[in-house]
Amino acid sequence: MIEVTATEQELTVRWLSVAKGLDSKSSPLTIQEHYTPDLQNVNLKGATQIDRMDGAALHTAGNTQSTIDSLGAVTIDSLGAAEIDDLGVTASATGIVYPGSVEPTLLAQYRSSTGVQELIAGGRDQHVRKWDPVTATWVSLRRNFSLSNLTTDIPTWWSHTLLADYLIIANLVDGTYKYDGTRLLPLGAKHIADFETTETWAGSGAATTTFVRQGAQGRLFTSTGAAVSGTRTPSPALNLTTGLLEARAYGTADLIRFWVNIDTVTNLDTATTFIRFGDSADAAYFQLTAASWVSTSLVNGWNQISVLKSAFAITGAPNWNNIAKVTIQVDATAANTVNVAFDDLYMQYAVAFPGVQVLSHYLNMVLGGQTTADPSSIHYARANAPDDYDSSATFLIDENDGFTVTGLSSIYRQAVILKGHSVHSLTGDLTDRVYPDYDLLLNNITRDHGCSSHRSIVGTSYDRQRLFWFGRREIVTYDGLQTQKISYWIDPTLAGADGTNAFRTVGAVLPEENQIYWFYTPTGSSQNSRGIRYDYVLEAFIPTVGQTMALAVPVVESEQERLLTMGYTGRLLRQDTGTDFDGVAITAYITSPWLSARSPETVKLWLETFCNYQTNTGNLLVEYRIADHPRQLDAATFTTAATIDMSVTGEYGRVFVGDNARWIQFRLRSVGAPFSLYMPLTTKATDQGRH
Repeated sequence: MIEVTATEQELTVRWLSVAKGLDSKSSPLTIQEHYTPDLQNVNLKGATQIDRMDGAALHTAGNTQSTIDSLGAVTIDSLGAAEIDDLGVTASATGIVYPGSVEPTLLAQYRSSTGVQELIAGGRDQHVRKWDPVTATWVSLRRNFSLSNLTTDIPTWWSHTLLADYLIIANLVDGTYKYDGTRLLPLGAKHIADFETTETWAGSGAATTTFVRQGAQGRLFTSTGAAVSGTRTPSPALNLTTGLLEARAYGTADLIRFWVNIDTVTNLDTATTFIRFGDSADAAYFQLTAASWVSTSLVNGWNQISVLKSAFAITGAPNWNNIAKVTIQVDATAANTVNVAFDDLYMQYAVAFPGVQVLSHYLNMVLGGQTTADPSSIHYARANAPDDYDSSATFLIDENDGFTVTGLSSIYRQAVILKGHSVHSLTGDLTDRVYPDYDLLLNNITRDHGCSSHRSIVGTSYDRQRLFWFGRREIVTYDGLQTQKISYWIDPTLAGADGTNAFRTVGAVLPEENQIYWFYTPTGSSQNSRGIRYDYVLEAFIPTVGQTMALAVPVVESEQERLLTMGYTGRLLRQDTGTDFDGVAITAYITSPWLSARSPETVKLWLETFCNYQTNTGNLLVEYRIADHPRQLDAATFTTAATIDMSVTGEYGRVFVGDNARWIQFRLRSVGAPFSLYMPLTTKATDQGRH
């Protein structure tokens, strides 16, 4: 907003407000009221204050409850207020970096109903890991994921949702998994043995970190012609009949699955090598010999075994709901030697939730969209029982319209389903309905807008609950009734986004600043090296320059909401903290519209400008450029009128210009220095009266 006052001797031009942020669609001559033609790396504090944004620093150890518990009361009492606010820093003062400098494909937070908070991440190192703030290390939960090691650039990554005490993750290639605070298993699976240090095995066999399919270790048995065995006596005994939560029971048509590595299959006596589940005395048991582990034949190296529970031979009268002893026996033929390693033993429903590209939940049902077999499909698990899935619990969304399901979320009592060029909602009533025959109603919301990235979907509830997301080159909001494009005035800015890499866009909310952060891929790149922030209170867009981010996720730590991002080398950053972008100085500025006064055809002597600022460290650069016609202004370069040391007491922001021109434009800029500026920016001039 520009205000011009004049006397016979002097012109006063006042730039009053920049509260609405960027307008890159209008010309700088006709900029919308309260907008600016250019700004970068600032926060708008209402209509009249502009602050340089805070930076992004390497995140420390996570402030989890386990860290607090590990410190003990004496240590906590000895800490000051600042240290208590950042509990966990002592465990990893240097910050958190995902190992191996690999591109991350998953970043999520697990939160349990008892207050456990853990960071979960995965990368193209074939692992999904959790961060242990006590030991300051990443602990592998599961490994050998095929997707995570892909070198080709395809639109596939981990999606996640949190339901009850499960963090559920999925992708098209590896399937759908759940983390319950202890281990990562396929959805629909129940733990039997994972061979980690937390399990006690008696008898033969040794822990091995060489032969591992999940977690940190497996168990290796060596037979030199005589049978060797190891046993586990779980306490309490395993109930391999009941499902998890309210899921249906596991029946004999369900599966027992495990990995086995054999160095020389021809040396293995398949008749006397077995897995057994029995009572404590092993008087009654279920047993399956290696001869029945696969339908074809075992091979040297790793074999993934998947067999029906009904395939186990029965001795005595065992009961699947009371397995008090697990026995593994390995035997070699004759006097030969064979080495056999086991890992990842679990039970799984015969029909499991498919691998999907996008995840959410609605009415306590896991929702998954976009499968390999049908990219327009939606799948839903049983309410309150995410392990329980029926293959008929699926429906199609605008099949064969040329677009896949690209996003899932929920708002009010709706599940929101997004495709490339359409938005749909799902409403349901599960009362007195038996899964999978729920009463679900699909509604078409619009075909004017679509979604290009599930990870760009962000929800807020400032004035009312709303969802925001990225289309290919637009930002859309949905309030439960209708969609609306909100990025009209920054169309030229988003025109630089690469539509073919739009699936890479990530977003998350930073409640403290009332902002949504998005990082997107510009044309000619394959990484999210551009950022745009949206102040959803002021309804203002603000570009962010200087960060390249692969992932973003909001977290809760010590009752504080924070925004974490992860770069392409695995560096985990906490946004809105520190004085730079992970060691890179922040260049921040605001730029005025093109200014003239009285008659744009007459030459003005631009005398001086007055900028209001708060005392701070570092320098504020007051820059300007001039032109005699608007066509010249874009090509003109900025000249530094003054470098203001914001810490000097006698400096009051009165800057001499002393240039003749019809048009002038100002820019207030800092490099590596924070600032707080107060509108208006007041400029004095005299009209020279000549054309």
